[in-house]
Amino acid sequence: MNKPIEQNPLWQNYGEITILDRYGDLYLHVGADVEPLTKTYLICSKALSRASVVFEKMLYGGFSESEATSGDHAWTVDLPEDRSEPLELMLHITHGHFNLVPQKLQLTQLHRFLVLADKYDVLAIARPWAHGWMEAVKSSTLDPLLLAVAYQMGDLHTFKQMSLVIATSSHVDDDKDLVFGSSGQNKEISPRKLRDIDHLMPDGLVHDLALTRETLLVALIDPYIDLYRRLKDGRRLCKWSKDDSEICDSLLLGSLIRSFAAHGFDITAIDPVESYGGSALKLHSITLGLHLRTVTHYEPSSYSFSFSTTCQKVLESISSGAISLPLPENRQSLEPKYDKYIRKQASKTGLPLM
Repeated sequence: MNKPIEQNPLWQNYGEITILDRYGDLYLHVGADVEPLTKTYLICSKALSRASVVFEKMLYGGFSESEATSGDHAWTVDLPEDRSEPLELMLHITHGHFNLVPQKLQLTQLHRFLVLADKYDVLAIARPWAHGWMEAVKSSTLDPLLLAVAYQMGDLHTFKQMSLVIATSSHVDDDKDLVFGSSGQNKEISPRKLRDIDHLMPDGLVHDLALTRETLLVALIDPYIDLYRRLKDGRRLCKWSKDDSEICDSLLLGSLIRSFAAHGFDITAIDPVESYGGSALKLHSITLGLHLRTVTHYEPSSYSFSFSTTCQKVLESISSGAISLPLPENRQSLEPKYDKYIRKQASKTGLPLM
C-alpha cells in the first residue's frame, strides 16, 4: 500500500497537489521544465489509459513509468515537458468532470491543448466541445496559430481560409522566412516566422504557402515588368512620330519606375519578385495606386493627341488586371497533401468538412 503523501519525502518538492480522483492510484508531476511552479495530480491510471493508448503503453506496457513493485513510494510519473493547464483540461475530460470543461477556449489555450492531444493521441475526447471551441477562435485570422489549430481539429473550411489569408498577407523577412501576424493595433499578436510554429504544422505547408505567395506576386507584377522591359529596350508603345513617341514612352517609363519606387518596389531589379519582401495584398494596393504618365498629362498641353491604339490597349489591359487580386482559381496545390489528414481529424472531432 502506498504511503500517505505527508509521510513520503518524495512529495516535498512536488508543489501543489490536485486530487482528480480520491480513489486514484497514480500521481502525475507536471511542468518541471516549462512552468515556474509545478503541479501534481492524483488520478486514476485506468481512466487515463482507456482514453490514451500512449498512456496505456506507458503505464502498463513495462516501461520505466510502470508501477513500482517495492511500494516504497507512491506511484508517480514525471511529465516535465507538459504544461499544467492543458493537461488538467485533458484529465478533467478523462475523469468525467464535464462541469469543469469550458465551452470556449482562447486560441493559445486550444493550441496548447491540441499539442498535448496530439502527443498522447486523445483528440477524440474533445468531440463534445470541438464545435464550440472552433467557433470561439475562428475570428482570430490575424494569428497564424489558427492555421495549425484548424489543421489539427479537422476544420477544412478554416484551414482553406487561413491558407489563403496567409498566402496573400504574409511577407518575407531579411532571413527569407515567411512572416505573418498583426503588426498594427492588435498588440497581443505580433508577427512571427511561420517556421517557428513548431507544433501541429504539417511538413511542407510553409513552403507551399511561400510558393502560393510567389505565384500571386508574379501574376500581379508580370504585366508591369513586361511593360518596363518593353519600354527600356526601346520597343515603342506609342506609335506616333519618332519625337512624340520618345516623349510618350519616356514619360511612361519614368513614371512607372518612380511610382513603384515610391512604395519600395524596385521594378528595375534583376528579379523584382525575389527582391520584394512585402505581401501580395500590399503589392496589389501599390498597383491600384500607380500614376502612369504619358503625353496627355504633359504640361504645357501642346501635345493634344491621345494614346495610340496599341498604347491604350496595353495600359487598359494592365489596369483591368489590377482591379482584383488574382487569387488562384485552382486550390489543388495545397489541399490534396493535407486533405486526408484533415478528414481523419474531423472524424475524431465531429466537425463538418465543409
